[in-house]
Amino acid sequence: MKKITTLITLIFCFITLLSQTTLESELFNMINKYRYEISIRQLKWDNRVYEVSKDQSLYMSKTDNCTHDQQAENGDFPNFDMKLFKDKYDRKGIDTDIYTIGENCYIGYDVFNSSNHQIAERVFNAWVNSPPHNEMLLDNDFFFGSVRALIKNGNVYSSFNCIN
Repeated sequence: MKKITTLITLIFCFITLLSQTTLESELFNMINKYRYEISIRQLKWDNRVYEVSKDQSLYMSKTDNCTHDQQAENGDFPNFDMKLFKDKYDRKGIDTDIYTIGENCYIGYDVFNSSNHQIAERVFNAWVNSPPHNEMLLDNDFFFGSVRALIKNGNVYSSFNCIN
């Protein structure tokens, strides 16, 4: 039985590692270190939430717009739409009637000559230095999370998503 449990754990760790880039791992670890330093629960990586993060970062890269909802890709972003915000979670099998959800987004321009560590610090510091984004990073009601950092044309499009 112990061998089966060990094997399942190793498979889970391997799948989790395949689903994250080095940049994303570094950024997620920064978030958890920050949470640990102020004595709140660290987040567990969730691949379903990662699918939301991937979609959001891709959407932002296509529209070059830092937004939480996913409206038409014609560049018209009149107002935030909560239904559209929730829809992206629901599409990935995360029922927003059951789970509390949260998200931080970031676009950073001109990261051509930056290391993964420098990019992760830049994204992380932007969120920490913004009161509503920092509040989200430190929300102890969340148990699971993920982060996606997509680099396209020298820019970084990042989304940090959480559920309880």
